[in-house]
Formats: sequence, C-alpha cells, structure tokens
Amino acid sequence: MTLVTKNPSRKSDAEIEQVAPGTTAGTLRIAVAGGGTGGHIFPALAVLKALGARLSQLDIVWLTTTRPIDSKVLSQNRISYLAQPVRPFSSKPWHWPGFWLAWRRSVNLATRTLQDAGSDVLLATGGYGSGPAVAAAAKLGMPIGMLNPDAAPGLANRTMGKNATKVFAQWDVTLAHFKPNQAVALGCPVREEFLTTDKGKGCEIFKLDPNRPVLLVNGGSQGSRNINLAMLELAEWMTGRFGNWQVLHVTGQADFDQVRKAFGKRPGWKAVAFTNDMPAALACSAAVISRAGASTLAEITATGKPSILLPYPYDKQKHQNDNAAALVKAGAAIVIDDRLDGKANADALKEPLQTLLGDEAKRAAMADASRQIGKPNSAQAIAEALLAMAEQYKQKNAVTRMMSGSRKR
Repeated sequence: MTLVTKNPSRKSDAEIEQVAPGTTAGTLRIAVAGGGTGGHIFPALAVLKALGARLSQLDIVWLTTTRPIDSKVLSQNRISYLAQPVRPFSSKPWHWPGFWLAWRRSVNLATRTLQDAGSDVLLATGGYGSGPAVAAAAKLGMPIGMLNPDAAPGLANRTMGKNATKVFAQWDVTLAHFKPNQAVALGCPVREEFLTTDKGKGCEIFKLDPNRPVLLVNGGSQGSRNINLAMLELAEWMTGRFGNWQVLHVTGQADFDQVRKAFGKRPGWKAVAFTNDMPAALACSAAVISRAGASTLAEITATGKPSILLPYPYDKQKHQNDNAAALVKAGAAIVIDDRLDGKANADALKEPLQTLLGDEAKRAAMADASRQIGKPNSAQAIAEALLAMAEQYKQKNAVTRMMSGSRKR
C-alpha cells in the first residue's frame, strides 16, 4: 500500500511512504489546512499517517501559511503544499485592508484547490492558517474536522468552529466552548515514535546513563530564557540534593553556549540547543520541567510523565494556563507561575523539585495520573472519524448525482 500526496498544480504524484499491509482497500482525498507552528503541523501529520495505514491510497493537498516551518516540515515529509497569503488578524485598523485582501485571495485559492483536488473532507489544524479553507469548504458543503488541542479555543478556532462538522478536542473541558455534540474529546495526536521509543534507546541517543534517572527540561523549540536562567541558578542546589539525577536540557539556540558551559563540569548534565528526537528525550526521562503548549502536554501524557509546568507568561489569553490546569486537576502535574526572572523562578521551583525528584512514590502516582489522562490512540480515533465523515459526504454526492441524472432523463 502507498501513501501519496496530490499536488494541486497537476504535477506528478509523489510516493512518500510504504505502509504495512493488512489495511482497508479504498482511496481518500483529504485536504489539510493550517500551519505556522509545530503544534499546528505535527498532530495533523500523525492523523495522516494513521489514515495511510488504513487505506490503499491517500491523496493529500495541504494549504499552509507562509512561515518557514511549514515548508521545512512538509518538504521533509515529502508532502506537496500551497502557501496561502493569509495573515493573522490584527486589532490595528490600519492593518485591516491588507488582512481582508489576503483573506479574499486565500479563500479563492482554497476554493479552487478543493474543487481541483476533489477533496472528500477537510482537516483544519486550527489557527488563522485554517480559516480560508474552512470558509471555502463550508460554501462547498464539504465536511470539516477541526483540531483544537488547547483547553480553551482561541478566537480563530471559535470562529471556525461555527462551520466545523466535528471539533476534535484534547480534553473534556473544551466541549462546553462549542455547540452540543459538535466537539468530542479524542485527544491531541502525537507521532508514533513517542509510543515506540524506549528508555534504553533514548539514553543511547543522548549518551545518558540508563541506570540513573533523567530530568528533562524543555522550554520549547526556541527555548525559554526564564527557564534557562532558573536552571543555572538551581544547578548547585540540585547537585547537592539530587546527585544521582541527570539533566537533559533543551535550551534553544540563544542561551545554548552559556548553559552548556555551566553544565560541562557536572556528570550527566547535558544541554542541547534543539532536538528532533523529542520522543527519545521523553522516553529516557523520569520527570519533566516544561512549558504547557497543547502538543507538548499531549506528548507528556501519552508517554505518562509527571511534570512541573511553567505556562508561557506573555500570552494575553493565557492558553497555556488553561492547558496546565487540566493536568493539575488530574494530579499529573505541578504548576508554578513564570516570575519572568531566573532567580525568582529557581526559588519557586525548589519545592516542586523536592516533591518530584525526592519522593519516588509521589512521582509514580503523578506518572500514573499522566498516563490516565493521556490519549495515545488519538490519531487513530480522529482518522476513523474523518473516514466516516468522508464516506457520508461521498454517499450524499452519489445520491445527488443519481437524482440529477433522473431529472435529466
């Protein structure tokens, strides 16, 4: 069986993956819309892989933003894409003419693309990059599935949700933000590697001792200066109290040299600027310090890790605070506010670290709670829902064509 991408510019299809046999015979033509961040790309990729494992052929067209991460990730996965001129909405009136011009162009592009590709269903990844395609699909009567991994939907998702056939939420708390029976808590899809990489492999990749516990510190792909400075303040304190623990710290590029030099004299303390091997990083860890992005929390809970969360403090809507609250309620995480200062954050982290690193029973209980709230089969569940939506749409179109043919006769 092959998974293929369909290029709407009518170039030849590109085979991107060989998938194991034993799948469902059939073809699905799916459109994906959105991008701009890893959180808007990787969950959709996981769904596509789950679909590809079920079908004899999967035709994909992806409408993206113009941000570099979209072209980089989709090119690496050999998926054809079209970049839309759409831009985020601005509250500044002098930006509105440019926004609406880009919006109209993007809706027209999405309409032509969906019609040209003959898509059976649209998967919206959420955020402003999905908006034009959702508007186009709604006008065409096409079923729309929208990913909403954040606990509280943002403005773009609340607006698009009015046209969505189904909203795929991560947590039950999100359901109240949408129409009755429209949203379903199926989780946030994660890459298969998060479920298949083991501790030994993770320690091998990062050259860590598998016989010693590992604390993973992750400030996101760009890193977090506030968290980085806190760890520099905590290094001596942690070494004195938790000398058996190793630290794997994803710093981001800006502070990498400073953190690496500070960690250099501490056995088992390792800094990396960025890693594509987050599945391995989580696999080898026994506890996590992290931001509270929706996709990150999906990965943490799918792998059953206890965590200390510092939600991103500069978001006016405080989406990460809402995300973190879902884990706290389940007993899977401890949350502290980012004080915007390295030393203040270090002081605030000492008590949670004492709890998490110093109490093995507490850590095990939190890990179990994390595992309970996680939904490792989210991609498969969403794939099944999309297939059902597409099949209903095909049947409806078949009936329409039959009735149209009868009237002509």
